[in-house]
Amino acid sequence: GHLITTNRQKKVGIADIPGLIEGASDNRGLGHVFLQHIERTSTLLFVIDVQGFQLNYKLPRRTPFQTFGYLCRELELYMGGLITKRPIIVAVNKMDTPNSDEEYSKFVQEYQDRLSGLVKVRSIVPVSC
Repeated sequence: GHLITTNRQKKVGIADIPGLIEGASDNRGLGHVFLQHIERTSTLLFVIDVQGFQLNYKLPRRTPFQTFGYLCRELELYMGGLITKRPIIVAVNKMDTPNSDEEYSKFVQEYQDRLSGLVKVRSIVPVSC
């Protein structure tokens, strides 16, 4: 984790949880080592690749919505209420890649149709990095 000070002299804690994998809630990989940092966060920021994600060549590529769903599931399995009790922001990155506008729209629509009643996302923001 990191502690930064904003221009208003407010301290903000940031926990970067890279490579959170399916099964992390069961302590697979570095599961609990990563997940314990999330317990102290007040807001969750998910960075989701607009082109989807593939853990390795043996597994199918996941859509951005599937990736977000898996991450939410792992967090909820690790600590019940984590997803429902904290504000969530989703940054959909790589918006400068081919077909990104279409993929972004699909993600937003799928979230609204299938998950918005369960997971309250405050904002979904397109990002180019």
